[in-house]
Amino acid sequence: MSDMGNAITVTDIRKVYNIYDSPRDRLREVLSPTKKIYHREFWALDGVSFDVAHGETVGIIGRNGSGKSTLLQIICGILKPTTGTVSTSGRISALLELGTGFNPEFTGRENVYLSGALMGLGKDEIDARYQGIADFADIGDFINQPVKTYSSGMYVRLAFACAVNVDPEILVVDEALSVGDVFFQQKCFRKMAEFKERGKSLLMVSHDMNAVQKSCGRAVFLDNGRVMKAGDSREVINHYLETVLLKGERVRQKDFGEFPTGKRMTRQPSGEDRCMKKANYNKNEFRYGNFKARIVDFSMVDERCMEIMAVSSGGMVGFRYEVAYDEPVEFPVYGFTIKTKDGVTVYGNNTWYQGTVIEPKGRGDRVVVEFRQNINLAAGDYFISAGVAELAAEDAVPVDRRYDLAYLNVMPVDKSFGIANLFSKISVNDVNVSEG
Repeated sequence: MSDMGNAITVTDIRKVYNIYDSPRDRLREVLSPTKKIYHREFWALDGVSFDVAHGETVGIIGRNGSGKSTLLQIICGILKPTTGTVSTSGRISALLELGTGFNPEFTGRENVYLSGALMGLGKDEIDARYQGIADFADIGDFINQPVKTYSSGMYVRLAFACAVNVDPEILVVDEALSVGDVFFQQKCFRKMAEFKERGKSLLMVSHDMNAVQKSCGRAVFLDNGRVMKAGDSREVINHYLETVLLKGERVRQKDFGEFPTGKRMTRQPSGEDRCMKKANYNKNEFRYGNFKARIVDFSMVDERCMEIMAVSSGGMVGFRYEVAYDEPVEFPVYGFTIKTKDGVTVYGNNTWYQGTVIEPKGRGDRVVVEFRQNINLAAGDYFISAGVAELAAEDAVPVDRRYDLAYLNVMPVDKSFGIANLFSKISVNDVNVSEG
């Protein structure tokens, strides 16, 4: 039975695998007259519970090996859980890791019919959808060739075309889209947006935090097979990044704009903090670091160095912040990021990326960092993050990282729309047509 209020309900799912050091140990365990155990248990999932409402898009995030793909396969019925239940309401279609769902010996055409049959469609229904699937995949005559001859890009084209053209109520998408070319990815994201507009439910796994932030109202963070946090996608993403940094793991630049790697804070900041007295300070900021140094003040100024809270689209803003050093930092790095109110990064930079060499700083030192730029953004609400890091062997250890520290309002100067304002100059000229 399914929960009528949810498209997907996952309740206390556990999945255990028996790990053997060698095939011989597996056989010895089977034949052991005393039932001696030769394996150790690996819990890929351990008590996972969450739900996806009808019409909702939820992101699943986590490190490699955290159990994301196993969870999706259980939700789709490919794997059975050791314990726990999954309830779904409506037809579910999935685009999982490459190699899942197609017979490599079959042609693309044959796999379309196989996929449709597995989804419960009759031949007449698949016949009616076939041309739409072939057109969306756009792999030409290769659709009549065995799938084992396909490139990864061709494979994912056909797989996604099959997944979205069977009119499912629930679409499950793993990281597989990342192998497609940029044009096909754009077509897929447009199709997924259309899917959402029709009130369908979407469950997606991605390592692209901007994509999760933009597409998903809620997110679930898995780590070591357990739900570490679930809820508002922005809060979950922040918790994920903090946890990854705690483990000292590399984070891709698009996930963590200012600094590519880092480690988690060891203590809470203490001492002065004039930031909180600013009118445009965001009390919901997210802060962490080892706090060898602290960002103690910030301001936004115009070209006359007058402090401001808002700027007209295209106007110049200098974002300044003061850093006080409590301990020596040999290789400081200073960075900042501008994000939309829903967490999408529109610009980020730092002194390391620009090749600016910063002198070592000692206890008691203070610096004022300033980033100056034209705000070529469309009218709207934005947040500015600031950070100090310490470079060590091409890793950057966050010293004081203040996400969404300051609010910036961008005022309209025209009726353009979007995120960026490119200040187009439009001209229309008549064409002289000579009489023949």
